[in-house]
Amino acid sequence: MNMNDDVSHDAISLELCSSTTPHKGGGTSSHLCESQKSENGEDSSRNVDEGVSRLPLETFLLQRQRVSDKMLQARKRVEDHWEASVLETFNKALRQHGLLPPNPCPAAEHVNGQERHLLDREKQRVYSEFIRRSRMQLPEFVRLLRGETNFDSRPNKALEISSWNPSWNSYHHKSKWSNIVHHG
Repeated sequence: MNMNDDVSHDAISLELCSSTTPHKGGGTSSHLCESQKSENGEDSSRNVDEGVSRLPLETFLLQRQRVSDKMLQARKRVEDHWEASVLETFNKALRQHGLLPPNPCPAAEHVNGQERHLLDREKQRVYSEFIRRSRMQLPEFVRLLRGETNFDSRPNKALEISSWNPSWNSYHHKSKWSNIVHHG
């Protein structure tokens, strides 16, 4: 297709061919084909990966899914550990000022078949008393709640810069995202 050709006249797309190729060791693989429809609607397809040895598509996708699942599990464990560490640090600060951590409060209750959202008055009371006793400024208190430290001042630890992801290189807003991750 010439660069000067009008794109609306010819549409090219990559798709899976309906045919598969059997392998010597058993199994089959689907082929990636380039399909081109011309102005008159004729369809001409050609095999893009002819002569190239590739993993079967299903195997490749399963491998990528397993890698992704393992990465998500590892990130979840790190996040859970981090949350427990932040909670322990905060509870330790409360105890240093003679306060017990607030008991958990449900977010909502059902009354006469309707959901009623609740405010955690116990948490409000404990946090307010902690700020009065510690004479901590509000920004410092928020940093304590978020788990920010001098070594890691990111306000939301769940956000990250995905430099390991191949699509990161072409992302147009890298600097904006980096600023959000590091400064909120």
